Amino acid sequence: EFRRVGLASASISRIARRAGVSRPSFYFHFPSKEHVLLELQWELEHELVSRLAPLADPGEALHRFADELVEIEERVGRGELFRDLLRVWVSPPAGFDPADQELPVVEAVGRRLADAEAAGRLRAELPAERATLLFLAGVFGTLLAVRGDARAERENLHALVDLYVGPPR
Repeated sequence: EFRRVGLASASISRIARRAGVSRPSFYFHFPSKEHVLLELQWELEHELVSRLAPLADPGEALHRFADELVEIEERVGRGELFRDLLRVWVSPPAGFDPADQELPVVEAVGRRLADAEAAGRLRAELPAERATLLFLAGVFGTLLAVRGDARAERENLHALVDLYVGPPR
């Protein structure tokens, strides 16, 4: 439904019908349709973080992060659904407090930037925590604002990684 008509026009009745549940049952599990996207985003986030886990080098891990984001976009569709997922992540729905939630991508990226800082490879003259927020804002901003093919998106995201993390010494 989201892929077909987008979040704004999605019908909870159609979602419930396709899921084989009643509308009240839908609301028992999800307070809003935005929360369905949060659930999808949560699953994708955990998948992405698990793929980064075996990589020890912070630069390699962040480059893989960029590749994985573009791959996720390819899987969910290069249209509004992916952008809706990013928008919900950046601006959560009412009643959802990110401060009360685990944030796997923020934690994984923050850990990699802290590792880069400890190794003298963090190029930004910032503490790793602040660099994490700015880096992720750049990543999500790039994916939301710059329309291009997968190759161009990868190149832009890899360039962003290289702005933050230098090569091994």
